[in-house]
Amino acid sequence: MTGIKVKIWMMTQPVKARRIAKGYGCSESFISKFLKGEKPSQGLVDYLIKEGCPKEHFKNGKVAA
Repeated sequence: MTGIKVKIWMMTQPVKARRIAKGYGCSESFISKFLKGEKPSQGLVDYLIKEGCPKEHFKNGKVAA
C-alpha cells in the first residue's frame, strides 16, 4: 500500500491530514491523493520532512512504495 509508512508516522505523532493541508496550503483531498501515489509533490515532501517525517519515506517527490 502506497504511503503506509507516512500514514503510520501521522498516527504516531499524531498528525492529521487537516493540519498538514492547512500548514502546507492545500486541500485534504490533495493530501489523500498524494498518500495514494496519485499526485506527486516535492513541496509537500519537503514540508512533511520539515515537520519530522523521515525522508526515507519519500522518493522523487512521491511517497516511497
